[in-house]
Amino acid sequence: MTLAVDVGTRFVRLAHVRPDRLPALAELPGAVPGEGVPVPSGQDPARTLAAACAAFRARYGKPSRAVLVAPEAMPPLYRDRIAEAFGRTTPVVELRPATAVLALLRHNGEALDGTWAVCALGTTTIEVSVCVTARRSVGVRRFVRHTPEGGLGAAFDAALLGGAVAGGGPAGDAALAALREARDAPGSAARWERVIARAEQHPARYDDMAVLWVDGREVPAGTARHALAVLREQVGHAAAEAGLDGLPVVAVGGPCLLYTSYAAD
Repeated sequence: MTLAVDVGTRFVRLAHVRPDRLPALAELPGAVPGEGVPVPSGQDPARTLAAACAAFRARYGKPSRAVLVAPEAMPPLYRDRIAEAFGRTTPVVELRPATAVLALLRHNGEALDGTWAVCALGTTTIEVSVCVTARRSVGVRRFVRHTPEGGLGAAFDAALLGGAVAGGGPAGDAALAALREARDAPGSAARWERVIARAEQHPARYDDMAVLWVDGREVPAGTARHALAVLREQVGHAAAEAGLDGLPVVAVGGPCLLYTSYAAD
């Protein structure tokens, strides 16, 4: 059994192959469906990783190997935590996020040989990797990391929550959890795309229309459009620095589902 590990600033994700041969996130105590195990505010993700690995071993047993999806800046402490949980005899292989994304797309028949750009939108940073795929390999040609002041995904979420948090205060864990719930609500994505598209054409008519309801409070289209514009500008800076003209782009990460429909050009 192979374990795949992805450590983020907000979630730690452990995935495996189910008995029906389909990959899935491990079902662990406290995990958020579709997201993983949340990292408490102010806590080192390494602590959450250690606890998640211990819970995985208790439920599923010891994996034969672990694959750690690891950005270049990831501290070696994460690799050590995995080894401590499963024993030094369990090999830990590091895989860059862009390589993992393109390998998955190739496995699904969605990525052909050639040059691709992978844009990973994270809480603080956007990482752009220009990759070349061949029959049995994925190579990274160049890599750009862009960290705007105030963060990327975190600033986007804070902008969305500005009108939804009482008193305009900072977005805490409860507010962020409510935002995730609002995004995952049935019909939420379709409404977001429909209302944002209309507000772009007729802002005076649609900017006051709600696109999300977070804890009973409305997030209006005007607030969402402003947050998206800032996010789009930051992604544009990173894309220009990486030189992505004419390349097919794959966007992954927290805010990308809300971002990509707005950034089609």
